[in-house]
Amino acid sequence: MSGLREQKKQATRKTIMDVAKELFIEKGYEATSTELIARWAGIGSGTLFNYFPSKAELLVEVMRAEFSGGMREKKYIGLEIQETAEATVRTYLKKRLEGFSLLEKKLFRELIVASLNAYQNKPEFLTSLMELDFMFIEEMEELLKKIRNVGMLPENFEVEIAAELIYSSVMFETLLYLYQEDRSIEGVLEQTGRKLTFILK
Repeated sequence: MSGLREQKKQATRKTIMDVAKELFIEKGYEATSTELIARWAGIGSGTLFNYFPSKAELLVEVMRAEFSGGMREKKYIGLEIQETAEATVRTYLKKRLEGFSLLEKKLFRELIVASLNAYQNKPEFLTSLMELDFMFIEEMEELLKKIRNVGMLPENFEVEIAAELIYSSVMFETLLYLYQEDRSIEGVLEQTGRKLTFILK
């Protein structure tokens, strides 16, 4: 019986997150109330708060699930090696950043604010968020090792340091993208690409 109860809880949690994601994208974070999410999910507001203590935490969980799912699949590690190490990493980053262009910048900015609010109420939440950063770095390390193994990088190339530098570059350019309305994902890739030339030379 407890197994069925747990399955039902997980199904309800998934429904809440699916509905919230749809509403956040369609209406924006501020315009989406917890009452609306609960109504669309077919539950009471009190039930929603049993799963997610605040709307901020719900948004963070929705976005974390969105990006961590792709990370866990590691589907981009199997991408074809290009003519150069730099071209291979550029292709990887382009695929990884595709999801950003599908969502409004405003929603990502709201995610940052919501993350800070959630962190203030629950400091351990930061560990959960940082998981995405570490997953990206780990995936980049795997890709760089693969590139090194085919001889496109020197045997003594330090993939761990390079992966962290690439991550830092992507994060910096992504923040500029989020807060400069005229900046595009293509601009993020172009500016990051210039740094890749330096890191991978």
